[in-house]
Amino acid sequence: MSVAPKTAPHAQPEIITLDAALDASHAEAMRWYAEAINPTAVAEARILGETGAVVRAHGAVLTDDQGNEFLDCLAGFGSVNLGHNHPEVIAALDGVAALPGFLQIWPGAVTPALAVSLLRVAPGDLGRVFFCNSGTEAIEAAIKLVRGSMGRTGLLSTTNSFHGKSIGALSVSGRPVYQKPFGPLLPGCERVPYGDLDALEKALRTKDFGGFFVEPIQGEGGIVLPPDGYLKGAERLCRETGTLLVVDEIQTGLGRTGTLFACDRDNVAPDILCLAKGLGGGLFPLGACLARADVWDRVYGSRDTAHLHTSTFGGGSRACAVGLKTLEILLRDRLPGHADRVGRRLIARLRDIADRYPLIDEVRGRGLLIGIQFGSPRIGAGFAREYAGAVAAALLRQEHNIITINTLNNPNVMRIEPPLILTDAQADRIGDAMESIARRHRSVLGATAKIGLRNLRSRAVGSVPS
Repeated sequence: MSVAPKTAPHAQPEIITLDAALDASHAEAMRWYAEAINPTAVAEARILGETGAVVRAHGAVLTDDQGNEFLDCLAGFGSVNLGHNHPEVIAALDGVAALPGFLQIWPGAVTPALAVSLLRVAPGDLGRVFFCNSGTEAIEAAIKLVRGSMGRTGLLSTTNSFHGKSIGALSVSGRPVYQKPFGPLLPGCERVPYGDLDALEKALRTKDFGGFFVEPIQGEGGIVLPPDGYLKGAERLCRETGTLLVVDEIQTGLGRTGTLFACDRDNVAPDILCLAKGLGGGLFPLGACLARADVWDRVYGSRDTAHLHTSTFGGGSRACAVGLKTLEILLRDRLPGHADRVGRRLIARLRDIADRYPLIDEVRGRGLLIGIQFGSPRIGAGFAREYAGAVAAALLRQEHNIITINTLNNPNVMRIEPPLILTDAQADRIGDAMESIARRHRSVLGATAKIGLRNLRSRAVGSVPS
């Protein structure tokens, strides 16, 4: 019997070193991204006019490898509230460099200090904090709290809402296009029209729902503000029906809308409050689920249950140091008030432009969470109208070096969501740019042609351009 010869062991796979990655060209980086992460995203970026590699970021300004400067009006989807690479936040990170990053059994002072501080500034009577890594994880924590504490498995939310892309978060979101491929989702999840207190009351009176999940302003839904008094009315109905009010401030919280929390404007006291995005200071992923102590303790208040919901990386010392310094700067520099003042100035300018030019249908927002809607039938039809927000964002980038993108649920709405440190001069630059676009492009069809209608229609989004 012959014995097969041993094959030579495989050679060590060749990885890309950090130094090589930092030295790579933008084209090479995009090839890697298309090869290993998301080829469709690369194709879309090229169609809409991607910039070169961003090599420096400071404040509200991004600089590419050709020396071009761009005003950032996306800010990491509201994550970069203090501006990019705030020196005090970087110093805070350096200050905890010697601490263990993750030591759950002995967390030190930084993590509980952030928890106590958040509870002191948060609305209502919240008494417990669970730290995690994202807004989606905060929503998942809230779902478990509701189901574990209420004895009702039903979850109520609103149409057109967005709470994340995990199975639980999708179950309480209100956009079917993101849900259908992954069903069935959690049972007992229903939605009512956003802003409709009568529909909310009818649903809550059934006593089928343990919690009502709501955004103070729908961000990815198109920067949609509810009618005045809606949040306060929702709070009242939740109290009357014994339902937990879960307020999603992942995008609106921490100064974005002109108050520290958006629900502060209506003096609303949530039972559960979800935070993320801006909490990480633009440097670290950090989320938090704040809850009333009695609600938390009903689920996790014994030795047997205290560790039923944990996170390996949640509450790490570096992330919490960044969060603590971020909160300190927000309050010390009164950035919510600054966002309110500059936002009012910018919204007024944009509404004036909308009144004078047919391209813009409506301007909505509060503070520095602003949406510009292009969806009126008068501006075009089909693809051009449906993706008008993306088209306008491409024009801002190509013609005015301003970076932004459309909202996720409504691509005919373009977001203006810059860092909260935006200056008056930068706000005026945004207004000037939008006026130039509105004056030169009377319809979205014309604007679409400007950025390359043939590319938008003919290039397969799923393929990667060479």
